[in-house]
Amino acid sequence: MIKFEEYDYYIKPGCTDLRKGALKLSLIVQEEMALNPFSKSIFMFCSKNRKTIKAILWDGNGWFEITKRLDYKSTFSWPKTEEASRSIKLEDIRYLLRGADVFKIFPNYSPLFAG
Repeated sequence: MIKFEEYDYYIKPGCTDLRKGALKLSLIVQEEMALNPFSKSIFMFCSKNRKTIKAILWDGNGWFEITKRLDYKSTFSWPKTEEASRSIKLEDIRYLLRGADVFKIFPNYSPLFAG
C-alpha cells in the first residue's frame, strides 16, 4: 500500500500534453525538471485548458498514473512559470483538488512605521 504522506510532490509549471503516458512524462521530469523520476516523489502535470491534472509515481515495480478531470466550468489553479512553481505538500494537494489556489503568494510588506 502506498503511503502518500511519505512522498515528495513536484509541480511541472505551465501546460503539458496529457495524452502522454507515464514513460513520456517521466522523461519530462528528468530532462525539463532535472529531477529523478524514480525517486520517492509524485510529479504533477496540468493540461492546456487546466481542466485535467495527471500525477505519476514510481513504486519500484511500475508506474502509477492518477488523473483528475473536471467536468464543469471550473479549472485548476496552476503555476505558469518556474518561479511560481514549488515543491508542495500533501495537504496542499488536497486543497488543490478541492479548488483552492495553493500557488498564490502573498507579498510580504514591511511595517509602515518602525519603532
